[in-house]
Order: sequence, then structure tokens, then C-alpha cells
Amino acid sequence: MTIIDSIDKTIITAVIFDLDQTLLDRRATFINFLHKQHEHWAEKFAGTSVDEYVHFMLSLDNNGYADKAQMYQQSAQKFGLPSDSGLALHVDYKERYGASPILYPGVHQLLARLAKQYKLGLITNGRTVGQEQKIEGAQIRDYFETIQFPKPKESRSWTCVSLNAVCSA
Repeated sequence: MTIIDSIDKTIITAVIFDLDQTLLDRRATFINFLHKQHEHWAEKFAGTSVDEYVHFMLSLDNNGYADKAQMYQQSAQKFGLPSDSGLALHVDYKERYGASPILYPGVHQLLARLAKQYKLGLITNGRTVGQEQKIEGAQIRDYFETIQFPKPKESRSWTCVSLNAVCSA
């Protein structure tokens, strides 16, 4: 018997997930993206190893909470890239970051099993476009009855509204 089997189904009607660091390995996804970005912009990064680039960007990232525009400006300065490179790399990040997400092992199996017994909801803050890319790229949209994208600055006020939306879906 597993934990899922022992849950009283008369009490629990919905299961709500966050995306980053719950279903999706944000750090692995970011590292994967940085490798691809370094390869994509190889001409600009001549003389800078991928490991040096990834290490520097991770040192600035603050687990996803750092200002990405500033991070990319700092990377352009650090690696002696042309002055417009910081902006170009940041635009590249906004356009392509979520395209190749990395889920934690077993996520699809877990969601498939839970979706047979419960309403599933996803609440995720962050740039809606980026979060949508990750959801699509991970192929998890169809497991959820509702997906909410509250604004981070409204974190206290959106919690009840988002939870209600999930439970009433």
C-alpha cells in the first residue's frame, strides 16, 4: 500500500501543485538552457568555456529570483561581449528558456495516477509566457483541470482566489 492508496478520498477532492521545484527541476532546466544558449551564441562566446558561462550565470541566478536583464548585462561585461549582447541574450532567454524543461523523475506517472482520482490544479507564478512554455514543453497541461498564473506581487490576495478556482473546476 502506498501513501496515495491510504488517503481518505472522501476528504481530499483536489491536489494542487506548484511548477518550479515541485514538478519541474528548475535548476536542471536552467543549466540545460545555458548550455544550449552558449552553443547557439558560440561566436560571441569565443574564448569562454560553457562551464565558465554556466557557473557564472548560476552564481547570479538566486534560484530564479534574480533580475535576468541585469544578469545578462553582467555576463556580457564579464566575458567582454559586444555592448548589445546582454540585451540579445536576455531576449533569447525570454523566447527559448522554457522550451526544454526537465521534470523530476516519475512526474508523468504520478500525475496520471492522481488525475484518475482527484481534480488536479497547478498554480505557478513567474512570467506567464515562460511558465506556459515549460508546461507545454513538459507535456503536462492535460493532467490539470485548471492552471492559474497569479501575479507574484499579489501573493497573499491571489492564494484564496487561485485555490478556489482549482477546487471548483
